[in-house]
Amino acid sequence: MSRSEIAALAALLALCGCERYPSGGDIRIRSDMVDQPSYRPQEDPRPPAPGAVPVKDFEPEITRQQAERALRNPALATPESLREGERLFRIYCVPCHGPGGRGDGLVGAKLPQPANLTASKYAQAGDGLFYYVMRHGTAMMPPLAESLAPAERWHIVNYLRKLQRP
Repeated sequence: MSRSEIAALAALLALCGCERYPSGGDIRIRSDMVDQPSYRPQEDPRPPAPGAVPVKDFEPEITRQQAERALRNPALATPESLREGERLFRIYCVPCHGPGGRGDGLVGAKLPQPANLTASKYAQAGDGLFYYVMRHGTAMMPPLAESLAPAERWHIVNYLRKLQRP
């Protein structure tokens, strides 16, 4: 093929990707790939309809006091649960609470003192308190409900209980 034939073929292929405006007029390059809906990471493509009832991972609203009294940890403190809890604790909790849960993390040093999760008041608190705080957050702690599934939160509670033992 000669250069002129290759150029003609390239021009023909380029024109195949063009279309006329619906109202007539000039030819434009198709932009179907640009004019499409796009979503940010972890964004739902469609919001649920008003009044929709979730069919999985539904957690009814509960107060902090109710959670501490009523919620019971369904995850047994097996070696697997403790391993998973430690892994998740290192990801989500260590930056503020530190590796031992004493509120001495690197990020926590820049904030008002994070909670010392090994203190006796937390050792005596119900498991539901930790679950609730991970789900809803506190004044300084962001909620982790979108980051941690309910089962993962319970694994972290199991690991916290291990840290609280002398």
